[in-house]
Amino acid sequence: MSLRLGRAIKSLLLIMVSVTGLRPMPGSGRRWPEIVPVRRTFSFSDVDRDSIALYLNGPQGKPLYWLGCHSTDFAGKPSDPFHDDEDDYYAMFDCHLHWLKDKDGYNLLSYDAADPRENFSRALTTSEDIEGRCADYPDWGLVRHIRVRGMRITLEFKDVELGKEPSPLWAGDPSAKEVKSFKLDLSIEPDERARSAFAEPPTYANPHWSQPGSTKPLSADCSKLILFRDFR
Repeated sequence: MSLRLGRAIKSLLLIMVSVTGLRPMPGSGRRWPEIVPVRRTFSFSDVDRDSIALYLNGPQGKPLYWLGCHSTDFAGKPSDPFHDDEDDYYAMFDCHLHWLKDKDGYNLLSYDAADPRENFSRALTTSEDIEGRCADYPDWGLVRHIRVRGMRITLEFKDVELGKEPSPLWAGDPSAKEVKSFKLDLSIEPDERARSAFAEPPTYANPHWSQPGSTKPLSADCSKLILFRDFR
């Protein structure tokens, strides 16, 4: 290949990239800092008083991320270093993951990097999600796997105890009961395939929503699996 032809091809490629706006996605293809694996079980005997506040450390013991979980009616002492008033936590149970160097406090568990709101987080759980047939619905039921920044985070709800009163939060299903207590198995493992800066999109859409990120939950029997790519 002549030098002139090589330069011509290089120029053409640059023009194509410029015209199409082709550029790597944020965090795509990069290696994120390694974290020390976490495997713990948490007991929530009182949903509105118990919480999780956990630093994720690197191999040298340096804190890299902060994970916090509790309900929207949390009555304990705020522990989120990014949100003193705790107003950004929703529903029966909600988890946030923050990179400690990010002063904007974005929740990395959102799977929409362009609009990282709670509605786009599979770490947000309503009582309807973990009752009846919906409890076995993939991505949104009792077991949830979330991949982000070199990590595979698994949330598994166990020993869920329901009360007699209707669910007071996000009650898309009027027959859903409030959750009084549960246990949560938390697993955080290194995963080199998890390269995105925010959580990867789910395979299946939330069966309780009328549209992605909706704040108006619907009653659903969860008998039909809805692919997320079809839902959008």
